Amino acid sequence: ERSTLAKNANMGAIAEYKKKETDYLSRVTDLDSVTEERNVARKKHEELRRLRLEKFMDGFGKITLKLKEMYQMITLGGDA
Repeated sequence: ERSTLAKNANMGAIAEYKKKETDYLSRVTDLDSVTEERNVARKKHEELRRLRLEKFMDGFGKITLKLKEMYQMITLGGDA
């Protein structure tokens, strides 16, 4: 029975499967490297967003403080 199966087996299909498997493994490797690059870029983007927010809030706090000082100077000690 085994010998009849071996005779009837489509060797071209087996070769094509092996070719597709190597192609698949190559693409998986490419996907992994691109995914890693994306993750690095995403992490850098998030870090820059955090820094931008920190700097904005720092500047906003300084402006608020100066505005309050100016208002108190104009209104002779009033508080808004």
